[in-house]
Amino acid sequence: MNNFAVIEKLEEFSFRFIQYYSVKFEDKDINEFEDFLVKHQDNEKIREEFNDLFSWLEKLGEEIGAEPEYFRHEQKAEALPPPLKFLEIEYKFNLRLYCMRISHNCVILFNGGIKSKYADKAQDCSVVGPKFRQANDIARIIERMNINDTENLDGLEIEL
Repeated sequence: MNNFAVIEKLEEFSFRFIQYYSVKFEDKDINEFEDFLVKHQDNEKIREEFNDLFSWLEKLGEEIGAEPEYFRHEQKAEALPPPLKFLEIEYKFNLRLYCMRISHNCVILFNGGIKSKYADKAQDCSVVGPKFRQANDIARIIERMNINDTENLDGLEIEL
């Protein structure tokens, strides 16, 4: 049996330079980015990191665009926040949001979590490892689809 997901345009994350999207699995009620929000937006321990991450989404979207140097390269997928040299705060709890840059103007946001300080690599972390692998699997599939028309991503089905 094949599993499917659909790419969804995030209307509330539409900016001057970047349109953000997410992926919704057929058996879920919410997309992966919304799942990330539900799990982390009320966590007081990571409030500063969460707010900074959202500031980066807005800053990239409104002022900069999806320039490669502002993303952590995580195999086929990427992650936010940006590398340390760009951060305005110290990320003590290592909040990560996985994503895929399709173009300068198009980014697909997946899911993420808090990377354990005991795991050197995301893929070795019991918390973010599954989200890391999922993001990379989806990114590989999307890459093979050879998407050139980013204007028509909304509603595009992905066979997993």
